[in-house]
Formats: sequence, structure tokens, C-alpha cells
Amino acid sequence: ASTALYHPGGTCDILAPMPQERHNMAVAVHNGEVYSIAGYHEGAGLCGRTTNVWSNDGSTSPWIVRDSLSYQRANAGAVSLGDYVYVVGGHHEDTGHGFTLSLVERYNPTAGGNWQKMGSLNQDRSGLGVAEVDGKIYAIGGQTYEIHVRNQIGGWLEVYNPGTNMWTYGPSMPTPRTGVATAVVGSRLYVIGGEESGGAYSNVVEYFDVSDQTWHSDRSLPVGVVGSRAAAIGNKLYVSGGRTASGLRLDIVYCSTVVPEPVTPSVLAINALAIMTLLLLGLGVLVLIRHRKK
Repeated sequence: ASTALYHPGGTCDILAPMPQERHNMAVAVHNGEVYSIAGYHEGAGLCGRTTNVWSNDGSTSPWIVRDSLSYQRANAGAVSLGDYVYVVGGHHEDTGHGFTLSLVERYNPTAGGNWQKMGSLNQDRSGLGVAEVDGKIYAIGGQTYEIHVRNQIGGWLEVYNPGTNMWTYGPSMPTPRTGVATAVVGSRLYVIGGEESGGAYSNVVEYFDVSDQTWHSDRSLPVGVVGSRAAAIGNKLYVSGGRTASGLRLDIVYCSTVVPEPVTPSVLAINALAIMTLLLLGLGVLVLIRHRKK
């Protein structure tokens, strides 16, 4: 359950390990802390899905145990908005019966207490990308599934308005995918990699521009990857982790420069901590692709 803090210069600080080994958890940065939420742990709960929530401030201090989710899940999305951490969708499994969730919960770490159920997604799904732009939550792509009943990868885009506690549909993503990574640069919501319909591991990079409500294509990744993480610092987009079609788990960080825009020092400090989200997969030491040994 190793954890590391990645510095854009290509170095890593080894931090305190998580209390328990997990994968396919949801990750969010809230008020200077990284939250690791639910996910799979072999032998725990129903078919390995958990409700555990922990946080860390990017130091060598131990992870803090937070209040648990109300429902076991993995492959959910998570994001910070206002005073709350939101968890969106995911996959749950009772014995012999697996299905995706439309369930949305939120939690105020300062107040503590139970997670609060909020307005549900219109489309239940797991493997979705979740991000916040201009005070609203965006849920993109993913897979809807119920064992022996349905299994579909989609390009759904839904937008959550906290003022109305409702989700509304937006323009669908051009390339339907699940297991995607997401990051925000200005008004652009990037959706990176994932698995396409038919099982192909995708190197597609598309972004939804909130300012004009349209989708655009961007430079592709060098390799198709599922389950990676992404974060933005200023006008640079970092992608790390995940696995390729051959089963290789990536131990590098890809970096791409996008349209520049002003970033204040305080925002830079917060986003630097967000890079921890790239390193919660037990990948060991990572280096920028341009620093790879030949």
C-alpha cells in the first residue's frame, strides 16, 4: 500500500503507506489532503469491495481514518466541491450479482459524521471520469453493467448542479470509454485513455470545453491505457499509471503542454499535492517520459 508524492522535476518522496492495500479506489484532493475512497481489497467485504475512507496531507504522517461510505463500491469517481467530497457511481457486487451504481454521496470532513446521499445519476455506471468545473460536477463516460443482463460502455456526460441537487445530460463524449482519467485545465475537461467498446485499450485524448459546450480532440497518448490517473499543474497535463493491453503496468509519467493560462501561486501549491493521485497505485518511483533510460 505504498504512497509517493511526485515532483514535476521527476523525483518522488516516499510517504506513509495506506493502512490497507487496495486498487480501483476513488481519489480526490480536498482542502490540501488526498482522499483514498473505497475500492477493492482481497477478502474484504462483499467480493472485496470496501467502504473505507482515508486521507493524507502529503507528508510522512500516517493516513487519517475518515468516516466510511454508506455503501461498498469500487471503480467510482470522486471530486471536491465546496465543503464536501463527493463520490459518484461505481460498481457493487452481492454474492453472484454484480451491478453498477447511480448512487452519489457527499461528506464534510470538517463536520464529520455520516456520508449524505445526494441526487442520483441518470445513468448508473462505473469506470467514469469525474471532475469539477465552475462549481458544477461533471461525470463522463463509464460502463453500465448488471451480470447476465447488460454491459455497455458509453460516452454519457452528466452535469450536477449543487443548487438544485440534480443531474442533467450534456453532449456525449465522441469516443465512448470506461476506465478513463480526467483533469481540468481552465475551462477544458480532459478525458484520457480508457477502454473502448469491443475491448480496445484507448490512447484517445478528448476534452470538453465548458465555455462553448463542445468536444474537441487533442494529441493522443503514446500507448493505449486503462485505469490511469491524471492531474494538471498550470498548463501541463500529467498522466501516470494504469495498464496496457499486454498487461504491462506503466511506471512512467507522460507530460503534455496545453493552452497556457494564468495560475496563482496558491493554486499551484494545491495542484502540486494533486499529483499524489498519480501515485496511489503502488507504482514505485516514476520519471517523466523524457527522462526514461534508453
